[in-house]
Amino acid sequence: MVVAYTFSDVYSEDFIKLESIFAVLLVSVARLGMTHFAKIISTKNWMHFFTLQMAITSIAWSIFFTDMALSNKTATMMLPFIFLGPLSLCAASFLTLSVAPRIAIIFQIPLQLSMLVSFVVVFQDTKAAVLGAIGTFIFTGYSIFAQKKLYRTWVNLQLYNQDLQNVIDAIPGGLSVIQNGIYVKVNSYVTATLKAQDKDFLNKAIKDVYPQSEFTKALVAFVNSEMVRQQKEFSMPTVLGLRTHYVIFRKLQFQEQGERIIISSFDIEDLKQAQQDLEHQNAKLELNAKMASLGEMSTGLAHEINNPLAVISARAQIMQTQLDADFYDKAQFAKSVDTILGMTVRITKIIRSLKLFAKDSSSEVFESASLNEIIEQTIALCEVRVVTQSVEISKVGLEKNYVLDCLPIQVSQVLLNALNNSFDAIQNLSEKWIRVQIIEDGLQLQIEITDSGKGIPTADQEKVMRPFFTTKGAGSGTGLGLSLSKRIVENHGGRMFFDHQCENTKLVFTLPKQQFSQSKVALKTAS
Repeated sequence: MVVAYTFSDVYSEDFIKLESIFAVLLVSVARLGMTHFAKIISTKNWMHFFTLQMAITSIAWSIFFTDMALSNKTATMMLPFIFLGPLSLCAASFLTLSVAPRIAIIFQIPLQLSMLVSFVVVFQDTKAAVLGAIGTFIFTGYSIFAQKKLYRTWVNLQLYNQDLQNVIDAIPGGLSVIQNGIYVKVNSYVTATLKAQDKDFLNKAIKDVYPQSEFTKALVAFVNSEMVRQQKEFSMPTVLGLRTHYVIFRKLQFQEQGERIIISSFDIEDLKQAQQDLEHQNAKLELNAKMASLGEMSTGLAHEINNPLAVISARAQIMQTQLDADFYDKAQFAKSVDTILGMTVRITKIIRSLKLFAKDSSSEVFESASLNEIIEQTIALCEVRVVTQSVEISKVGLEKNYVLDCLPIQVSQVLLNALNNSFDAIQNLSEKWIRVQIIEDGLQLQIEITDSGKGIPTADQEKVMRPFFTTKGAGSGTGLGLSLSKRIVENHGGRMFFDHQCENTKLVFTLPKQQFSQSKVALKTAS
């Protein structure tokens, strides 16, 4: 027989206790105000109020479902709602109260008692009542077990997140994460360095954080571009003032979260200052090495200039004597003029070479220059040593004029240092010769300075290019020449090395004919 229920049957006072419904609604309204009270009361007191609310809510629902069971023992249509209602509320509390297992158990116990009473009331002393009671006890035990398991999972997740945050905070630089154009995470370095708080970044759009800064403008451009990675240097305001930071933007794809942008930044202000100090010290070392080379040549150069001056003076006196005696020998007079002009050219050549070498190269830029002229002018500075030491110096491969992009002053310094080393190395040998050779090798030129020495000793081969290493006696060398020369050649994009396979001492360095970046500036030289 089918039993039909009318609206008045279902919603009669015997079916529902209005008091329980009112209690549930009242507690629900009270819960809406809990967020406001959290700001004015302690966390401990707030938890007490919340626990009380959950207990009242659970008891009200228990009364509601128990009353339904008592009022509808024979209503088959209502049985699923009578038993599934409390079961659903208990299951929901697993997730909503997973971080508060004690409150979850307090919430679930009245509901489970309601199910137990409902089974007894509806099925009375039948087997169904016994099975229902057993099922309720099993569910109660499982709910406690599941609640503890969820809580342990939550605790482990919190510990993992905290460990991850500690690792992120330990990074010696800034780290930020952006998702959908919003800052979702920053580490403590960012907030501490920029003298900010998490709220100044988290859940804020990119354009709302330092909107006028070059950093933000570059970040917005990166987000709108197809680039995956970009690195730049920015001057950023910090608690220590404006400091240079090296910043890396990186786009990463995640399967569930989609695209995220990772921003890492490192303070390189101290590093840049250290680099500037190092460049300054290197410039001083370069200048000292240059002055040392000039000092080695000074006596010879003075002699080389004084000799032509003496010849000029003698020829001028002869010409003056002829003029005073009113005796004019045209042929002899012309010979004296030629001799004076020749000596003048010789002095000019020496001084020009000396000026080239001594010139400050700190503001010099790469220019197109003749390698042949650089070699000729540099060898001119060594003419005195060639004569006084009876050294035969030859030039090979200079028939063709080789032009390259270089810093002429510094290339001359490399050549002069190499020649001086050769002069020093062979001065006590019976056979004294030096050969300077140019070899064209595709897009580069190879310069070889070979002397009659028997090569670099095996024990010194690995150390010979190191700063301050010298095989000369005390007071005879700084040990800086080769290391500075090597740095100059590398700044040109070339290489410098000794050819240890040669039976004589051969220094080789290569220079590219063309520089890819014409904006290169010379290594700074101290003034």
